[in-house]
Amino acid sequence: MPSEKCSDGISYNLLFAAHNQSVFPIPFRNAYHAPVPNICEQGKKMARLTVHTLETAPEAAKARVEAVLQNNGFIPNLIGVLSNAPEALAFYQEVGKLNAANSLTAGEVEVIQIIAARTNQCGFCVAGHTKLATLKKLLSEQSVKAARALAAGEFDDAKLGALAAFTQAVMAKKGAVSDEELKAFFDAGYNQQQAVEVVMGVALATLCNYVNNLGQTEINPELQAYA
Repeated sequence: MPSEKCSDGISYNLLFAAHNQSVFPIPFRNAYHAPVPNICEQGKKMARLTVHTLETAPEAAKARVEAVLQNNGFIPNLIGVLSNAPEALAFYQEVGKLNAANSLTAGEVEVIQIIAARTNQCGFCVAGHTKLATLKKLLSEQSVKAARALAAGEFDDAKLGALAAFTQAVMAKKGAVSDEELKAFFDAGYNQQQAVEVVMGVALATLCNYVNNLGQTEINPELQAYA
């Protein structure tokens, strides 16, 4: 799989770069279009926090929002909601850059993000990272399906399955995984640096997932097919 990762801290830049093409091959729709439990039923309720546009965004957030608009052709609703707190938007983008520069592959980064979003019931981020992993061919169809199902044993790559299991354990136990769970992660070929990087990815995902759940962020039309 390619190792290209989002390096600008805007996790959705790559996935939205192709928003004008046919976004959802029929085989993908058949494979992934199972409902994703979502704590705030995004797409069915109006957002309860302001989804800012370039015109309404606080001055401190405008430059970042404008960059997203220029890169994507539109503003993902997550960016609009994060703009309510310019420092949170900056945190998301800057930590995103660091997360993209870690030692994990781009596909491994996406496994963590999808697992975290599913665990936190954030339909927006599940859709976004499903689209990114698919359009950029970062994960196989089966691996995306397994991540969305929180089914570590169903990956077609055993190492990715071990990563998924470890990520789920980290989230379920707030980092306090058992010796056996940590050993299984290491036995799969990962190291101590990457164990910490999993926590880093979960931390980044938590910001996005919780903000979307708090705001009941609606899924952009460009993502609906991947929800």
